[in-house]
Amino acid sequence: GLAAANDAVSMLAHLSAERIQAELKKILSAPRAGQLSLVLQDGGLVFNAISLTLDALDHQALAKCERSDWALRAVLVWRHRRELLQQAVRSLKFSRADISRVDLLTDVMAFLGASDCLDVFHVQHAAYRFGAGATDDALYVLSRFEPNSEQSFAQWTEPLRNWQAPAFPIRAVDLKQIGMQQGPLLGQALARLEQIWIESKFAITRQDLLADAKLNLDKGTVDDRI
Repeated sequence: GLAAANDAVSMLAHLSAERIQAELKKILSAPRAGQLSLVLQDGGLVFNAISLTLDALDHQALAKCERSDWALRAVLVWRHRRELLQQAVRSLKFSRADISRVDLLTDVMAFLGASDCLDVFHVQHAAYRFGAGATDDALYVLSRFEPNSEQSFAQWTEPLRNWQAPAFPIRAVDLKQIGMQQGPLLGQALARLEQIWIESKFAITRQDLLADAKLNLDKGTVDDRI
């Protein structure tokens, strides 16, 4: 079947983007990850034809991806070719929700990949920024590249168990009450205070944040740490 598909690859031009997209999702959602890995290895010409080149594919990692979620497997397969995947899902007319999911997963993986996944705060920061569900998904994908994937995944997700993302304690109305005017500077001040709060590992109090904002307002300055 794969040989026939490769032989007839030129006929893909007669199929709509929507049809190709639907079939691609079915392939990536196959229940047996190990067999899917073999299919991708042997069906390379088809993927090349839809601009999803499969070079440098880590087949062992894919074979361990037991979650039959097409988006998870797509970001795993094209982990190092993010722009290629993002361009493909758009050209194949994936839904806005599908495109957003791929974009979110690649963003979380890039964020987590910038540091050690065993760093508790780093993982919690990702969950605060992107959501716990997306962070769990990204950690699952990244753990597939580890020798002991399930053990790594359990360790990396430990900081998310029984943890609720805190709410940033400052709002625009709080800054208006201390004398700030509506406008771009108010937004910049909010972003600066949130960054300070995150860097404190969510520990700095609302009162201290407001005091910092009031101090900058009294000085007539805007901190540029954003």
